[in-house]
Amino acid sequence: MTDIDEGVEVEDYAWFAELSDDDQQEYLRLLEEAVGEQWELAAKQRYAEAVWRKVDWLFYGGAAGGGKSELALKHANDLSTQIPGHATLILRQSIPELRRSIILRMVVRKAQFALPAKLRKLDGVTQFKYDNTSHIECGYLATDENLGQYLSAEYGCIIVDEASLMASTQIITVASRLRVTKTAAKLGARPHLGLFSNPGGASHAWLRDIFVTPSDYGNRIVVYDISQGIENAQVSRTYDAPITVASATDTQIDNILIPWITNLDIQADVEQDLVCAFVPAKATDNPHIDPSFMRGLNALPEKRRRQLRDGDFDVFDGMYFDEWRRDIHVVPYFDIPDGWQLARGADFGSAAPWACYWGAWDNDGNCYIYREAYGAGLTPIEQARKAVEMSETPRIDGTPRKESYYASVADPSVFADKRGMGKSIADMWRENGFSVTRAKNARIAGWQNVRQYLAVDPDHGPKLFVMENCPNLIRTFPLQQTDKKHPEDLDTTLEDHAVDAVRYLLSVRPIGTKPPVSKVGLTLDQRFSRLIHKAGAKPKRRW
Repeated sequence: MTDIDEGVEVEDYAWFAELSDDDQQEYLRLLEEAVGEQWELAAKQRYAEAVWRKVDWLFYGGAAGGGKSELALKHANDLSTQIPGHATLILRQSIPELRRSIILRMVVRKAQFALPAKLRKLDGVTQFKYDNTSHIECGYLATDENLGQYLSAEYGCIIVDEASLMASTQIITVASRLRVTKTAAKLGARPHLGLFSNPGGASHAWLRDIFVTPSDYGNRIVVYDISQGIENAQVSRTYDAPITVASATDTQIDNILIPWITNLDIQADVEQDLVCAFVPAKATDNPHIDPSFMRGLNALPEKRRRQLRDGDFDVFDGMYFDEWRRDIHVVPYFDIPDGWQLARGADFGSAAPWACYWGAWDNDGNCYIYREAYGAGLTPIEQARKAVEMSETPRIDGTPRKESYYASVADPSVFADKRGMGKSIADMWRENGFSVTRAKNARIAGWQNVRQYLAVDPDHGPKLFVMENCPNLIRTFPLQQTDKKHPEDLDTTLEDHAVDAVRYLLSVRPIGTKPPVSKVGLTLDQRFSRLIHKAGAKPKRRW
């Protein structure tokens, strides 16, 4: 072998020695070209590294080719060289994946930068053992049975590569092995987890719910209270980035984002708080990416293309509203102009959340969802009062706004006296100022109407927009799944309260229909004439 093989220690790995000399040279050459003479990270990777120094759990993910494995290895090596005795665990789902993405890449970096580590394989465990007794252990986690080999160990850092392929319970269980001694802590060690992945896979929804959505797609640091378990985690506080992370330029990352996170003082209780962050990765974040790689991503089917090329966590197999695009349908809040038609739609809930949404149609028939009431545990009286209070929300400049609604509709079930109280939910709402009528409850037709509003016309865009002050609708819209027994309907066992309310709201004005004429401002004679005309009779003079 040639000089490039010196120090690589391929004798420890028969699988590498079995490759032809040309294949070995080509593989190593391609990997070596990924970085220069010094092991440096791209701007987005540097920001993710800076965030990781401040949080307990980091999720770095999105588009394919974003340099996730390179960041993971660089971080593990820095810990190993800087903190004597430090233990890092890097996991993949299978040994072949581990070998291709982690071990071989680390072998090359070891030779390239003369890292003070030896590649060892002892009792089936692959390690990079450093001169200062630190080590990077490379493991696999395909089934729950594999968890047993890690439960008796302790690690300062655990890195899960392609985390979405593993079950969330596996990730949470292995994370319980994060621990450092007081001596190691004095040297800078701290228990922290890194998850790296593209969208899709077994834990896609969990990663989205814990990291992506609460962080506003990477724009805030989230502190959870996990005293009742991660499955019941409650957001304690958040810290908003000064600019949008996903679209930040390299200059903005270096001059704005990295100084912001470096100087950020995150308040967290070490016993019950968990600090989490998501950093969105794009293929274009990696300056070493081959242009032909992007061509391959562009050729993928739409859903997979949105996942791997765009890093879109709002799309997955079985998704009901696959028309949903957060970057298209979500818009900043603005005051609704006078003259737009307004309506409200509500879905009742008690133990489950109740939802009420306010919609406004412009002169082109586009509907803007501009206000949200959402929450569980409220009585009908409290719900009504909340709806009335929010209907009196002032304008952005603080001036009062009197809203008149063409319609306020709700689930027909609220008109039944199911509680045996002599009053329906609708009665209790009305008595407290929130009057509604029965919404059209044809589910399939209603969902088709919603989908037509969402559909993006190549020339004019969609007809439905959701303002950014409606977080629960934005969160749950893409999570709806197709009912396996009734493919034209969505799965009603999921959190569908917000979309149900929107279905009722949009039924007021089905797509393609002319806007109904508002009664607001009509004289009594004009309203009387309209009613007679609708009945098919000629109006008579009333004098």
